[in-house]
Amino acid sequence: MTKRVILSFERTDPDDTIAFKQRIQLREASKGVEIALDDIVVLYPADISQDQYMTWSGTEPSEEDKQVLQSLKGGDKIYLWGHGSPNSGYIPGAFYTEIADYLAKGLNKDNFSPSKGALDVSVEICTGARGGQHGKNSFAALIHSYLGKIGIHSTVTGRLNILWIDQETLRTEGTKTIDRAYYALSQIGIPISAERYKHQDARSKVTYMWDPNEYEHQIRIDSYRKGLKDAFIVLKGQILTKVNAPESTVLDFGKLHKKLLTVELLLANDNEALDTKLLESGTKELYDYCEQIIGFDQKTLTDLGFERFNMAMKRKAHADGFVRENTGLLKSDPKRPIEENTFAELISDLPQFKKLDEIVSQVKEKENVPEAVFDVVGSREKKGESNYYANFFTVARKHLLVQNDGTMNISDNLTKPMLLVNKMLETVFLDETKTLKQKEVVFKKLKKELDSYYTPSLFNKFKSMVRGILFGLVVGFKERHEASFLEAIPNLFFSAYSQGHYSVSTYIYSCGEVEKVVNICSAALKNSAPENTQEIHVSSLPSFFNNAGVAKDHNAIETHNENEIEPNKGGKP
Repeated sequence: MTKRVILSFERTDPDDTIAFKQRIQLREASKGVEIALDDIVVLYPADISQDQYMTWSGTEPSEEDKQVLQSLKGGDKIYLWGHGSPNSGYIPGAFYTEIADYLAKGLNKDNFSPSKGALDVSVEICTGARGGQHGKNSFAALIHSYLGKIGIHSTVTGRLNILWIDQETLRTEGTKTIDRAYYALSQIGIPISAERYKHQDARSKVTYMWDPNEYEHQIRIDSYRKGLKDAFIVLKGQILTKVNAPESTVLDFGKLHKKLLTVELLLANDNEALDTKLLESGTKELYDYCEQIIGFDQKTLTDLGFERFNMAMKRKAHADGFVRENTGLLKSDPKRPIEENTFAELISDLPQFKKLDEIVSQVKEKENVPEAVFDVVGSREKKGESNYYANFFTVARKHLLVQNDGTMNISDNLTKPMLLVNKMLETVFLDETKTLKQKEVVFKKLKKELDSYYTPSLFNKFKSMVRGILFGLVVGFKERHEASFLEAIPNLFFSAYSQGHYSVSTYIYSCGEVEKVVNICSAALKNSAPENTQEIHVSSLPSFFNNAGVAKDHNAIETHNENEIEPNKGGKP
């Protein structure tokens, strides 16, 4: 029996998860497969309700998780349950490489291959298959490609529209989707008719897989057409088993095979649009042949699965569905820079962060440096706390997540101030070639340059907002593929507004963190004077800000960003 595992990233979401499990149970029951709810296992690689993100908590599965994952084989199914946005490799709580690495550490890779079957991953998030041409920059395409690079044979499905979850109807009617444009209208109070929320809508769900004919190539196909083809293969198998039974009186298999092949080829030829009328007529001819020529009665025809297939055909046979497309990604492609190591290590190894960590390590070796210095500055080991390092680590992380271009390039507006801070710390605490007066001269010069970046004046806030807006427009433009004009234009404004707002809020918080470092350096210089020997305390440091609403730690910034930037899963406005 196919095993099913749900990966969730928020433990405070039990009702939705239970409803989703019930939906899986009901759907399998309609196929004649009975499963208990307890057989559908839920694992939590992270828990954003407790500020647990895989970047900080790591990608190592627990021993209990490993036992579940190691039992999975080809054809078994994993559901990724969370929130999503277009052109993004991120589910709140985890980056796509972090999830894939978590799976790689738990799964037995040898259980998945073209001959043994693929790991079947269903990405149950909003717009998880949208981003770039043919969705190649989407979460679904990226995690499928990366799983292939690390040796896990898989297929990954994702949706192009907003996923709408209604606990009352999820079990019986399944998940529904709504076009992003209509969802946006609903969020500003404009009533949207129930007909806009559709179950198994045309062009709303796709599957990424390796081309069976050219195995190196990633392709995108219509999920509903694939599901219908799989359902027909089951029906075909049932029919052939029945007619090949010892008690069968069928002598001429030629006409039967021809009718079976007609339907199968229609569904399998996904390079062309599906001829739904020919599919309906071909299925009816097959049904009539089984009833009138072979002599199957109504109960036998139902038991074989004709009724189930006809119902599936009404829902999933779309004349305007997607045809097969090559995304341009290859299984042999080298890892992208952002895939070369764990996400946390990649950020920590950026030159500015690496240099800062080296400076902190050297300062720790010196005598009589108060602990307050390390509490304020932070380090790689303290990236999960509240300090300067943790703040800039989080800002860099979010920039890379939203940028989603596979590189580790971060904005000059982040790197330049960090270079100045690194130089200031190095001058004040490590440079033994300069006199105190020379250090003070360098300090004042560096402080003046930092002030141009991190004095929270109206002008600097405005510049920060403009930077965010421009970045948001670039991000929104990347989402334009396969979006209607009605959706693309409002989304540009939404993306610009979201990034502009986030840029200002994080800028204000960063100002405070930079100011603390400047003050700790100033205090250290004063303390170096022969007449001053007082101890440095964090609580005594002046601060620019005490504003309500300003994030107080890096996790607050992270949580704020989840809610601002990424559309909520439907049903959770």
